[in-house]
Amino acid sequence: MRRILRPEILDSNNSPAAEVKQSLIDLQRINRWFGGVSTTQKLIDIVIRETGKKELTLLDVGSATGDIPSQIANQLRIRLRYTLLDRDPTHLPAGATRVRADALALPFCDNSFDLVTCSLFAHHLEPDQLTSFAQEALRVCRVALLINDLRRSYLHLFAIHAGALRRFGTARLYSG
Repeated sequence: MRRILRPEILDSNNSPAAEVKQSLIDLQRINRWFGGVSTTQKLIDIVIRETGKKELTLLDVGSATGDIPSQIANQLRIRLRYTLLDRDPTHLPAGATRVRADALALPFCDNSFDLVTCSLFAHHLEPDQLTSFAQEALRVCRVALLINDLRRSYLHLFAIHAGALRRFGTARLYSG
């Protein structure tokens, strides 16, 4: 499928608060139903199995609500300490370690985290930006960079729109 660049609600600074809130709720549903949580957890399980570590530190980039690392931390057999990074930290839950920053210039020292993850974030980046992000993420991680993103296909597009019509109410996936 050809990529069409349109700003999503969460990428816009002028979306109504109610639309932003609904979009974040929709994103959590998408993470639960379409593999955001389960796929990222499987990737982390591979790291645990391969390294034998009993504790991991994780930076989640483009974290939105922080639902993925939060749910995974509750299900792992090891301790997971995580930091949530987003350019708009108002989306992130209170009480979590939150950082407002640009994913292309991570404000951390080299090797600051065992893992850097991002789920449903990489597709927002242009190819040169994705390269810059990967370089930054690899700089700050000690063990692995785990990227879980979408695969563009008409079947997936239909599924997400069918879900939007059925469960997501009147929320729009895109602004404008």
